[in-house]
Amino acid sequence: QCQSISAGVFHSLVITLTGYCISFGSSNFHQSNFGNPSAIIPPSNTAKVCTGWKPPDTKLVKAAAGQRHTLLLDEEGTVYTIGDNKHGQRGTVQSNRQDLIPTQVNLTNVVDIDCGWSHCIAAVRAVDGNGVAADIRLYGWGRNDKGQLGLGHFQPVKEPTPLVIFPEDTQQPKIRSWSCGSECTMILTEDGTVYGTGWNEHGNLGIGSDVKVEENVNRFTKIRGAQMPKLQEGQIMAAGGG
Repeated sequence: QCQSISAGVFHSLVITLTGYCISFGSSNFHQSNFGNPSAIIPPSNTAKVCTGWKPPDTKLVKAAAGQRHTLLLDEEGTVYTIGDNKHGQRGTVQSNRQDLIPTQVNLTNVVDIDCGWSHCIAAVRAVDGNGVAADIRLYGWGRNDKGQLGLGHFQPVKEPTPLVIFPEDTQQPKIRSWSCGSECTMILTEDGTVYGTGWNEHGNLGIGSDVKVEENVNRFTKIRGAQMPKLQEGQIMAAGGG
């Protein structure tokens, strides 16, 4: 029985109720068929048999499949990655494409994960000095050539780095939801405002077209249009290539 699924560009992942990740599809970077000591598969081959893996003494609760890498989250709030690390999408410089077992990322208290083709986002529940859970903070790493991490530059990021919506302000908005596109990231704040960063060739970010808009945006930019709470039940808001 399954509790969650994720489909990447060339591979798919299933998390079972027993906390295993079942993977199938392309494994040329070991993004699937991992955890199997005999999974030395030629780059041109595809895993024909589904294999399962879980960390010792804990269960997996969510998976995110990228283009050539896999992102996993366990019930303790720990993140694991496996697959290609060309752009730092594994979240640690020690990882490489030859790994057969997912490696741990240096983050704790993670409550959710998502990834695009080659960039990753992890939501961390901050804890104050008294041990009380505070607001969600987003951390990102991986490919950033389209500005998909919103850090104000286009360089790859090889370790988890806090994402900042307002770089000049120490008071950041509370985050309600977030999602990774192939090469962009969207964030919804508690006040119903949506911000986007990254690839914008087709208007993917919804930041307007009546003025000159850069194809790639490296800072979180407020979308133009209705705030989310103003939408009527059953309505959706969309932007991008049609």
